[in-house]
Formats: sequence, structure tokens, C-alpha cells
Amino acid sequence: MEVGRQDFRWTLIVALLALVVLACGCSSGSSKEGHSSTSAASVPSSSLTQTGAPVPPIAAATVHDLGSASASVQRSVLTPQASALLSAGSLFPPGTHMTVKPNSWHVTGRFANVLAYLVQPGRAPALYEIGLMRPTNRWLVTYAVPAEP
Repeated sequence: MEVGRQDFRWTLIVALLALVVLACGCSSGSSKEGHSSTSAASVPSSSLTQTGAPVPPIAAATVHDLGSASASVQRSVLTPQASALLSAGSLFPPGTHMTVKPNSWHVTGRFANVLAYLVQPGRAPALYEIGLMRPTNRWLVTYAVPAEP
């Protein structure tokens, strides 16, 4: 796949994930625990310029799996809505990996964001904001957008 097509595919993935976040935020009601739901947008992006908390291992594992070499592992950490919107196959070229930035964890209820480095073969590492939600006992990726370093 050409570099330009890779950039376009990643941009498309980011846009689709952002749409899913908006859809989830608009359609959510009260949770089973009686707390009102919060949209992922309520975790302020301005907090990304501030030091956050240490990233919980379970959330770091989710981000790591997003950059896995296995398409099935990549998709297992996406919300079902995001996975259904994306074309079949791997989200990233072979050799890609993601690593969370230490102390970049910000959480509000069942929504969170974290900074992570996306490293693709032959390219400089790129910093991304990864949005997560926890509908059950695990964190799932709702969006990924480029972040300011």
C-alpha cells in the first residue's frame, strides 16, 4: 500500500471513530449503576497538556493491542460500532506498534483518554490521543486523533 493511501486510510479510520463517539454520546442514557452517562467529549482535551495519572495496565493493554500485528486483535479492542464501520482487514501495516505515554491518563466515569505513540515502519513516531470507554469490565477504543506533542 502506498504511503499516501496509508495516510488516507488512517484519516478515514480516525473520522469514523469520531463519528462513533458522537453517536455513542448522543444515544447514551443512564447506566445500570444509576449514574448519568457522560460522553467521551466530557474528558477535556485541554487536559492533554497537563500531567495525568499513571495509565492502568488494562487500558495500556488495550492501546497496545490496537497496534497488534493481528487484525482480529486490533478489532477486538474497538467498540463494536467502530469495528462495523471500518473495512475488513488490518488497520495498520505490519510492524506497527502503539505505546502509551506514561502519566497521560485522564478519566471521567466510564470514559477516558490517554496519549500514545503510533510507530509505523519507516515513519517517525506520531503522538495520538486515544479515546476509551468502559462499557463492561474492559476498555474499548472509541477514537484516535493526532495530538499536539
